[in-house]
Amino acid sequence: MAELIITDTFPTEDTDTAAATLGHELRALAMLADIQARAEQADAIALDFDHWCLPILSQFKGDLTVRQRALLNALDAYFDELSSEGDECLWSEEAIRNSAEWSDIRSLARQALEAFGWRGQDLLLNGDGPATAGCW
Repeated sequence: MAELIITDTFPTEDTDTAAATLGHELRALAMLADIQARAEQADAIALDFDHWCLPILSQFKGDLTVRQRALLNALDAYFDELSSEGDECLWSEEAIRNSAEWSDIRSLARQALEAFGWRGQDLLLNGDGPATAGCW
């Protein structure tokens, strides 16, 4: 990924934090379903991703590859679609574990991690230490 340049409107003051946080959010979306369901509520996962994805897409679209932009946009659009369906069941722990929609989200997140050159198994789970290898 090209170096990101942070402006005053971005939710952090330094580039490394912005990139690292986006990477963390993508890793959270890519985790194995059982780990993901225990780690956070589905709406929190989506909101955290949205908080970092949209500013990067708007402020740094020229610094992202076509594939990186496409995958971030696809994830954002998928969450918009889930939200517009109004089905509360899609935001449950059961849905995270078993729904095709959340399986698709994990797949897109894994592809995005790969497009950025980030590894899924480097994820820290709630500060408790490294996740086991193969978490994505």
